[in-house]
Amino acid sequence: MSWQEKIQKRQQEKTQFQSEAERKLQAQHEQLRLESIEEIKPLLQALEDLKCREMLNGIKNEVWQLGEVTVTPDLNEVTHESPVEACVSLMAIWPYWGMVPGSGTADSEGYSAVQDKVNSLIIVASYEGIFKSSQIWSRERKIAVGIRQWDPYYCKFFIKDWTVVDENTPKWLEDRLSDDCLERKDILPYSTAARKDQAEIDEHLNRTRKR
Repeated sequence: MSWQEKIQKRQQEKTQFQSEAERKLQAQHEQLRLESIEEIKPLLQALEDLKCREMLNGIKNEVWQLGEVTVTPDLNEVTHESPVEACVSLMAIWPYWGMVPGSGTADSEGYSAVQDKVNSLIIVASYEGIFKSSQIWSRERKIAVGIRQWDPYYCKFFIKDWTVVDENTPKWLEDRLSDDCLERKDILPYSTAARKDQAEIDEHLNRTRKR
């Protein structure tokens, strides 16, 4: 066998090995995806049984007077990388006139522009072991729910409080959601804040047009 033939044979072997490795990886990903779906189904059911969507819709209509309530994930969109959790989220987003930070240099200290103001209230369901240790697979498989909030200092979400689901959970949720509304009382309803911010945007834009 010539060296050219040896090289071609080796190339074929490597290609076959790579194809087999990719097929195995795809099979592993599919298995993980199916397992994740089975893990998430009872979490979605728990949120439905606790009437979390109804709770947040009530807050949206009566207190925030702005926003949209969504339930995630869509099981058809779950992948092998999806977190083992389910959420009911109330999000209110509106534009405001604010400062965009620059690079910090003397010639780039920032500028004013229209940006989005985002407010969220999220009920998340997962498993007790995940809330305790952030381990995807844990022996502690009791379903738990928590309140997820945004930390502006670290720029990430965190679980403010959580509890294992039992007969006391509906009252626990009502209390935590009420506490959240009390913390925001000085800036609620958001519909009023959104109108004020829009008026400020209009004022800035009118000034710009007159220049």
